[in-house]
Amino acid sequence: MQQEENISIFNFELDETGQKHLNDIAVWAKINAVLAFASVGIAILQTVVLFTRLGNRNSFGGAISSELVSWVVSILLNLLLLSASKNITAGLANTDQTIFNKGLSDLAKYLRVIGILCIIIGALFAIVVLIIMATGALGG
Repeated sequence: MQQEENISIFNFELDETGQKHLNDIAVWAKINAVLAFASVGIAILQTVVLFTRLGNRNSFGGAISSELVSWVVSILLNLLLLSASKNITAGLANTDQTIFNKGLSDLAKYLRVIGILCIIIGALFAIVVLIIMATGALGG
């Protein structure tokens, strides 16, 4: 039996321009991840300051729980983005296809989750707008 060769539709080599663009993507991914970590840190600090100022006068445990979930999701997503940046940069620098593919896989996962979250948030926003419009029409 004859062995079949793996034939790819992407039968090309990455030139210097492509490498530069991919390296730029990795740099900006790293910048975005670092800024997002700083943003989460500021949000946590704001919550701590607000909690210490309000003390026990207001009960907002539910709000802190939802913020905690958003912080954890943000941290996990940005760890994934940071990993993608690191692996793409290392894969390009060392011409290591395995590491480079891992970086692209991490970037694809990050973008997929962000896309799904945007769809969910958009749908929830649309539902809220419809509810507001329906209650406005019924009340007026």
